[in-house]
Formats: sequence, structure tokens, C-alpha cells
Amino acid sequence: MSYNEAETRFHLIDPVLRKKGYADPQHIKLETPAPVEPTGPKGRRRKGAGRTDYLLCVQVGIMPKPLPVAVLEAKKESEDPLKGMQQAKGYADCKRFDVKYVFATNGHRYGEFDNVTGLQSGPFPFPDFPPHADLCNRYEKDTSININQPTAQMLFMADSPAWSQSRYYQDAAIRAAFEKIIRCRQNNEPARILLSLATGSGKTIIATNLLWRLDEAEQLPKPALFLCDRDELRGQAYSKLKAAFGDNVRIVKNVRGENAAKNARIHIATYQTLGLDDEEEEFASFLSQHYGEDAFSVIIIDECHRSAWGRWSEVLKRNPNAIHIGLTATPRQLHESKQATAEDKEITANNLTYFGEPVYEYTLIQAQEDGYL
Repeated sequence: MSYNEAETRFHLIDPVLRKKGYADPQHIKLETPAPVEPTGPKGRRRKGAGRTDYLLCVQVGIMPKPLPVAVLEAKKESEDPLKGMQQAKGYADCKRFDVKYVFATNGHRYGEFDNVTGLQSGPFPFPDFPPHADLCNRYEKDTSININQPTAQMLFMADSPAWSQSRYYQDAAIRAAFEKIIRCRQNNEPARILLSLATGSGKTIIATNLLWRLDEAEQLPKPALFLCDRDELRGQAYSKLKAAFGDNVRIVKNVRGENAAKNARIHIATYQTLGLDDEEEEFASFLSQHYGEDAFSVIIIDECHRSAWGRWSEVLKRNPNAIHIGLTATPRQLHESKQATAEDKEITANNLTYFGEPVYEYTLIQAQEDGYL
């Protein structure tokens, strides 16, 4: 009688992984995208299937957080390891978890999808599975990222204690952003990042942990600016960011002719506060009066699909050396919205022109399948 999936893990898969250098908890994680979450006395079960996969990680020294680079799907012993490993699924899993490789095994053989080459291969004997050291070297080669360089430390920093229970896609979005930032710096290019996630998926928590990890990696030498288009979003951002950064977060406003946020690490502002709606001035008055050029290390444009390029272009132009990050809803949501107009499409096109294609996308459909929305 063959083993079921759980037995295959215990008797066939786990022993091989331990021999290959994945015994350290920092080298391997179990990830269930659709878990039971204790939201009430009895908890609430997510709608998704709750499949648990191995996340294979690389680690640098004693850095606090491992870096997932591959997914290993466990199948029951009698199942073909290549079953379901079509190119489209492999690509989707790589994008979903922001990893470069997807493996699947029944404990005897394994197959692989390589997102770098776009090729599927196998089956191979599972005892020949890549050791942890080989996976580290392969990641560095395929991404051109030296994981031991100081700039790469952001990849291995832990989330803020205030928001330490991040969901898998939130962590994946941050890693995707960091990888592009590192590549841009290595190539002496401006870092322009677009993250596209469904409304309600926690983009502000992503922004908070992203800034926290940059700060922990000593990559935030100047203040950061979180820019939104209305007071409601400003209040939400303040609540999330203050939980992490405490009094180092301030809302930008005029207090007796002074900027209330001038000594803060994180500045939160609306377009109206900075004067970015004033079309008669070459530069918005509050922005030019209280902020010099290159005043920020990072600028995050929240819900950038809601506002035309002209509304926030000046703050970006005055800070060309900062990391520019746009947070947006998914293109699918915009396309399906009954309120979508020619202006909406133009704004989306402007976002793609400036930031480039999203480095990470989490769609409404995926969020619903996972049970988060």
C-alpha cells in the first residue's frame, strides 16, 4: 500500500531534504496559502484548498529572515511528480510566491519548472535533488544578485513586530520589490517599482513592512514619503505605519507656518497638503517651501491608479534619486469596473510607462481562491 501525501512527506521527502542541507528551519518553511485563521471563538476557515507547500530558502549568516527561492510541492507516493506541472502552472506558481523555481516530488522522483529559462524538466531521482548550497549559488547566478553584499541585506530583514504575521503574497510582493531595487542599484538605474494587488489585500501593511525592512538594513538614510489622494487613506496609513514606527511617523500639515512632520522618519501626505493640485505654480507651494530636492529616500504613491501622472509627478521629479514605488489595484479590477473611463486607461498607461510592469501582482481572483477576500 502506497503512502498518502502526509506519509510521503514524513517517510520519503523529509529525510532527503535533511540530507541535502534543508534541516535548518531557516532553510525550509511550510507555507499554507489558505489556513484556518482564529478570527472568532471558533476561528474561520479559508475558502481555499489549504494545500501546504515547502518553501526552500537561502540564508546569509545570522540574518533574521530566510529568503524563499523555490517551491516544492509534495505529492502522494503513487502520483506522477510531473502531473499538473505544465508550463503555465509553473509560471503561475513562480509569480505567486515570487520564486525562481518550482519542484514537485512523490518521494522517489521529482520534476522542475525553471522560471528563468521557462523550461520544465524531469523526472529525476529524488535523492539527486539540489543541495541547499547549490540552490543558493543558482539563485545568485540567475538573478545576478550577490546575496552577501550590503545592499542585499534588505532581502533578509524581518518584518516589523507590529505586522509580523504577513501573508505569503505580502512577503512575496516585498521581495519582488527588493530584487528590482537591488538590480537597479547594481546597474546605476533609477529604482521604479509598481506593485499591483487587489483592493483589500493589505497594500498599506506591505508598504509598512517594506519601509521597516529598508530601515533595518540601513537603506533609509533620509525620510520616506507616503503619498495618498484623500484623508481617509491618510488616516489608514497613519494607523498602520505608527504601529510599526511609533512617533517617527507624522502627518504632513502646516502648523503655524511649520511642517508638522519635519523631524519624522516617515511623512504621510495628501496631494492637497503638498499643493499638488495647484496648476498655476511651477512647483506646489508647500512642497517647495518645506522640502528641498532629494529630500526623501523612498516615495510611495498609494492607489496610483486613482490619480493622473500630473498630480504626483512634481514630487517625483524633485526626488530623482529616491526609490519610487506605486501601489495600485489590479488591472483586472480596473478593466471590469463599470466606472472605468478613458481617463482610467490613460492613468494606467502612464503608470506602466513610468514604473514599468508590476514586479508583483496579486489578483482579486487569486485572493478569493485563497479565501482572503
